[in-house]
Amino acid sequence: MRNLKKVFVATLALAIASCTKTTFDSGSSASVSPSCTPTVALTGTQNASVTVPAGGCYGFTGLVIFSSGTTLTIGAGARMVATAGNTPASSIIINPGAKIDAQGTALSPIVFTSSANVGSRLAQDWGGIIIRGNASHNTGGTGATAYTTEFDDNLVWGASASTDTDNSGTLKYVRAEFWGKQATSLKEYNGFTFEMVGSGTTVDYIHAHRGGDDAFEFFGGTVNVKHIIATAYGDDGFDWTFGWRGKAQFGVISLTNGDSSADSNGIEGDNSEFETDTLPAPVYSPTSNPTLYNFTLVSNGGEWRQIMRLRRGTKAQMKNFYFGNWCDTILIDGVKSQDYAQNTGELRLTNSLFEGVKRDTTSGTGGTCDGTGTTALDSTGILNGAGYNSFFGTGVTANASVSNGLSASNWVASPPSGAFKPSAAITTNAATPPSDGFFDATAVHIGAVGATDWTSWAVYPDN
Repeated sequence: MRNLKKVFVATLALAIASCTKTTFDSGSSASVSPSCTPTVALTGTQNASVTVPAGGCYGFTGLVIFSSGTTLTIGAGARMVATAGNTPASSIIINPGAKIDAQGTALSPIVFTSSANVGSRLAQDWGGIIIRGNASHNTGGTGATAYTTEFDDNLVWGASASTDTDNSGTLKYVRAEFWGKQATSLKEYNGFTFEMVGSGTTVDYIHAHRGGDDAFEFFGGTVNVKHIIATAYGDDGFDWTFGWRGKAQFGVISLTNGDSSADSNGIEGDNSEFETDTLPAPVYSPTSNPTLYNFTLVSNGGEWRQIMRLRRGTKAQMKNFYFGNWCDTILIDGVKSQDYAQNTGELRLTNSLFEGVKRDTTSGTGGTCDGTGTTALDSTGILNGAGYNSFFGTGVTANASVSNGLSASNWVASPPSGAFKPSAAITTNAATPPSDGFFDATAVHIGAVGATDWTSWAVYPDN
């Protein structure tokens, strides 16, 4: 998340590739026609439901806001084409009380893309997908600093809602590409933004590719997400704040060319931007406290920022993580989050593996890594700072060498050049996920991918 950072404008070059051959959009530098010609153009506030047929092609320009009581239904294989370069940034916004029903398939995913010609599309061509629900958050209420929504500096969140089981619809097999245009003077759009979204919402198999800000960001709420891919993003891969308490399983986060200010992280987690960093209890509640299983976080080895930056009073439980080829460390920032890591156990990483991680001496400059590998889990190694070494629980290995980790077969020549593909399952020290109706309890492996490569539906166009 960034509110006062420099706008990142760059063409991003690398992405994750699947273990099986896939069909890529044109990577040619020569401009050809747009991906499809829209038959319907959406603009402004929608006070009636809209249905995009399977295989259809709809355009949208500016802020297209679905009001309470309406539903945006999108059929499998449809393309949603955003007018590139528009001000305000072309975006789809699902307001509280509205729903989105976008259900693609592995063979016919739904794609949100730029109107620019294939071969000329860029990160920040358009805004993003913003879903806003009625679940609880920890800002905007009595005693809290007013916070504006992610897409409008003048629209302030109200007092926290309380419907944590709220249903904002379904996203399944949906890719957003070339997103992340600056929204207002202080904000940029994310690929997928979830504001106050409740646990009744279904989010499964979504991919944010080649964008200008965060791939996925959660502002409060309780929404759960599964099978997510973040590639060639501009800021953070996975970001939460304002009391997000959801669950996530099977996440691939690939940082290959981040923020020009070198402030990009694999994961960034906060309780609140306004949290005072003094003990004991958080000022803003409910407290951010997600549970995450089976993530793969990889980097191209450049100097960006932290593998994870956890701060401002967030809690979290993370298990079965694989980290590969990072040129940085994990930062637990501020005494509240450090207290949860060191003393209470409410901020913890267990059953995980690091490989090819270097502790850089000039981290965050955006330059070439000058660090050396480390096998230490303490403040001299993977952790950036002392005082919270208990952040690591049982079954964590620093810079192991595993045959199905960062072997040569994990990196492919083309397309696109230098992409990372998830490896087969690493089962040593893996934890069993809960059998609670959401988590897949059979995923007793470290990293996002087990025996079956669920990422094979994704494609990674360069432009």
